[in-house]
Amino acid sequence: MDNFWGSNKLDIYIWDVEHGLSMTVISPFVYLASGVPVGRRRVVQIDAGSNFTTSFFPSTHLITNRGLSAIDCLILTHPDKDHIDDLVNIETHMQGGGLKVDTLLRNRTIPIDTISQDEFSECEAKSVYRRLDTTYTGTASQHQILLPENFGGIHFETTYLDYQPGMKINDTSVVTSMKFGNSQVLV
Repeated sequence: MDNFWGSNKLDIYIWDVEHGLSMTVISPFVYLASGVPVGRRRVVQIDAGSNFTTSFFPSTHLITNRGLSAIDCLILTHPDKDHIDDLVNIETHMQGGGLKVDTLLRNRTIPIDTISQDEFSECEAKSVYRRLDTTYTGTASQHQILLPENFGGIHFETTYLDYQPGMKINDTSVVTSMKFGNSQVLV
């Protein structure tokens, strides 16, 4: 294994998950202001899509090939199946002790029972979404969770439109801005 988890660079992976989304952001190695290492790089996972055509699941790939053992923040833009397919694998790895997820961010104005506007496409990933949502009921503000000093200098901001009955879930997606140095990425 290379020195991947001790790296001082920013890594952004946009995975080929066909129609959906799965993006992994891995911070530079985190140091205290004094230059003392805090311990490891931080991982932010934005959505959990997968590629069923090629049987590619980003979480399994990262665990198997890069030694991923923790996701510091899992951001779910919206709960349509193509954005949450890999939650099944994430939960399996969590139950097996091979993965820890510290924080889940989602648009909390979307009622948990309104996770898809296609009532005929209920799937296992949506059941996992419900279980994970009840697991993460902390009161910490999302602005406190993603402080730049905790993520190797990456500044994260999230926003969304409040869900109103009759709205399409896509219209209430969590939008994430990441700034690092002179670069900015908007998802």
